[in-house]
Amino acid sequence: MPFDWYYPDCNIKHVKYNVCWVSTSAAAIVIAICAGIIAVILIACLCYCCCKCKEYNRIHKKAKAQKWNDKRTTAQRELEDRQSVRSDQRKAELEAYRMKYNIPAKDNDAKV
Repeated sequence: MPFDWYYPDCNIKHVKYNVCWVSTSAAAIVIAICAGIIAVILIACLCYCCCKCKEYNRIHKKAKAQKWNDKRTTAQRELEDRQSVRSDQRKAELEAYRMKYNIPAKDNDAKV
């Protein structure tokens, strides 16, 4: 029969109504292969996104730690500057009292 070449494993009744255009087993195989390919692509995309997210978090945490260290260092320098200013002020006040009351300056070398 001439329709056997176009529609294998199909009888004339199904060919007449165009019901037998593809075999069920072939359709199942094609659908399974497509689903497998889509699943592999989705898993690959998920892994890629997770890796990028981890890298972003690592870089973000490193930048945050660096910012915290810079802030702490700046605060420590400011504290040292304020301490040195206060120390200089105390020394100036002490020198002013010595000058006012004619008290001689202490020599640390004389005690040793």
